[in-house]
Amino acid sequence: MSERHHFMQILRLRNGDSVVLCLTFLLTVFTTLIMAVGMGILLAGILYIRRQGSLASALQAFRQQRSSQAAVQVEKPRTYRIR
Repeated sequence: MSERHHFMQILRLRNGDSVVLCLTFLLTVFTTLIMAVGMGILLAGILYIRRQGSLASALQAFRQQRSSQAAVQVEKPRTYRIR
């Protein structure tokens, strides 16, 4: 995990998980292990809540769009008289 080429691969990802990993590693080097792990868990929790919130808002927007399209596309049923 602490080899140079692994860190370069992680930093190229440019997502929240790589930030959490690198921050936790740096805090482990410069502070205590308990502080680093605590901060890593806190930051990972914040990122998780943020992702779930954006996922929920995207799902809500999708449902609203789908319901508005369904309301526009619905036609009245046709009735036929049999003689």
